[in-house]
Amino acid sequence: MNHKKNSVLNLLLGLFALICGFFAANIGATAAIMKRYSYKLRQHKEANNKMDSYFLQNEIVEIHPGINNAYISLLFSKIDVKIPKPDSDQMDVEITSFAGKLNIELPTGVTVICKGRGGLDFSKEVSETGPVINLIINDMATSLNIGFDGDSDESSSNQG
Repeated sequence: MNHKKNSVLNLLLGLFALICGFFAANIGATAAIMKRYSYKLRQHKEANNKMDSYFLQNEIVEIHPGINNAYISLLFSKIDVKIPKPDSDQMDVEITSFAGKLNIELPTGVTVICKGRGGLDFSKEVSETGPVINLIINDMATSLNIGFDGDSDESSSNQG
């Protein structure tokens, strides 16, 4: 009987250690990403910047048209990012994602230059004088959908 108690206790302690390790690893990863994003924000002190991080969340993120640089990270989250037509000539958006679901809605009528892993590089040029959205996507094990103004027929999909 005492052996069964020890086995159950050891199992519970092992499970607790796994859960704590999972959260500690994610806190460390988030801290590393935020440190990198903070460095980038310091390079653009005079600009209108946005930095968000999501862990185990289901959110809709709307970027304001006046933002110049947006940095978003998500770990084990489902995030819908809505990027509007920028007020300025250029908007830079960088998204780092791990093991989540990411939907990105881009506006029509702007030039979009996207860089990412696994053949995600593309550009959609509209005019030489209109605003430009530079989109960088760093993803791993993420379900990714990119659409233009809610039109899912024009979306690209990547699972990396």
